[in-house]
Amino acid sequence: MPMLKSDAIKIVSQYAGQKGVAINTEQELGGGTDGWVFESYRPSAVKILERKVNYNVELNCYQRFAQNRLNSIRGFRVPQLIDFNDQLQVVEMTIVTKPFLIDFAKSHLDHDDPQFSAEQMAYWNEEGVEIFGAARWKEAKVVVAALKRFGIYYYDVKPGNLMFADWPTD
Repeated sequence: MPMLKSDAIKIVSQYAGQKGVAINTEQELGGGTDGWVFESYRPSAVKILERKVNYNVELNCYQRFAQNRLNSIRGFRVPQLIDFNDQLQVVEMTIVTKPFLIDFAKSHLDHDDPQFSAEQMAYWNEEGVEIFGAARWKEAKVVVAALKRFGIYYYDVKPGNLMFADWPTD
């Protein structure tokens, strides 16, 4: 069962108290199967991750970006790590504007997912073309390939996570 918003608010409030930052818990920036994202008044995005494995992957991706001084991948901005809390499983990062690439919690680090069959990868490609269109899917795959240079195998490619500059904002 996904983390309840009320539980996420308790955790983010604890984080806010520890870090001395005010966080807007009235309107989340996002939420889903991995956790919740709220905006602070710094401004920053504060993400609470439900599962330790997703927290570790997300944090490690942002640390790799910092180590490599990456603020974009193939022209798509990636958030920069501001702070984190291992105990609370919270990652605080900069807020990015379009074009951007976000949400690394479902990535794999340093190896591809051996459970993906050729059929599953073919389906992933077909779905990508259907969602993005052939030209944009080709661009998206170039971004995904560029991440592999840093040991990040990213498959959560969907509008909202990979946003092109000319796409309308909801």
